[in-house]
Amino acid sequence: KYTPAPGGVPSIRLTTRQNVQFHWIKKDDLIKVVSEVAHTGFLGINGCGDNTRNVMACPLSRYSKVYNAVADAHRYGKFFELPIAPHMQIFAIDPNVTRFDGSPITEPRKEAFEYGQSLLNRKFKIAFSNALRNLETGEIELDNCVEMRTNDMGVAPILENGKVVAYQAYIGGGQGERNGKASSSMLSQPVAIFTPENLHKGLDAIVKVHQEWGDRQNRHWARLKYVVWKEGIGWYQDRIRERGATFEQPNPEYDIGRRMMHHGWSTQETNGKLSYGMFVECGRLVDRDGSGRDDGSGATSTKG
Repeated sequence: KYTPAPGGVPSIRLTTRQNVQFHWIKKDDLIKVVSEVAHTGFLGINGCGDNTRNVMACPLSRYSKVYNAVADAHRYGKFFELPIAPHMQIFAIDPNVTRFDGSPITEPRKEAFEYGQSLLNRKFKIAFSNALRNLETGEIELDNCVEMRTNDMGVAPILENGKVVAYQAYIGGGQGERNGKASSSMLSQPVAIFTPENLHKGLDAIVKVHQEWGDRQNRHWARLKYVVWKEGIGWYQDRIRERGATFEQPNPEYDIGRRMMHHGWSTQETNGKLSYGMFVECGRLVDRDGSGRDDGSGATSTKG
């Protein structure tokens, strides 16, 4: 009801970064939208700005007995979340609201990234790749449906005997370019192998190095990929080591898996239930009622 296109038909957009976008919101409705979304258990606080964005993982990994990447995405999404109190005050969010995982929105975090007054240099995107069992063959398959190496920082599980024993971290990815500006799309490079016990310290250090060394004078040169391009992986390893990170040298030949699309029906390993993956063109979901009204996209709706 808050997102009518110029033609008057409401819609939302689903993105490849697992976001839900609301377009064409009127200024008078903005606070209402943010507040009502919060009542569903989700927050838009890290959806924009010079901070980490939503942390991605394969939705199906939640039901994998091999590796639950969704759990790690939730953990680090909460760790890198901005301070919640100002957000709640500005958008009049009810302090009794609970998150999607059932925890109170006002529950103090045991650990939180230290943004400081200047936040980060630029947006920072994170993704975890996946490992799941093919229930037809019984084989474990590595899955890169999140296109992990296109992110500022990516994490891939390393398995031995069907168990996650370590993680390989990647830094410096990003597909954005700007015409007429000194910019380029890049894939991230492997920087370190962390044990499960050292992963948290390592990821925290990686973001802190970017916070300190990213270009704050030129926004077109501010992303992590340009720090990596300019200084190199060896230099970055030295910086995260200075911040207490413990790691092994990465394996540049490590196979993170193919990009699985998960279209159609999939059986969830932990409970035997079915999931369905559907292709949504351009990610746009339009609330067409069969009236034939123009939705603002140049197309009209039809019954059926």
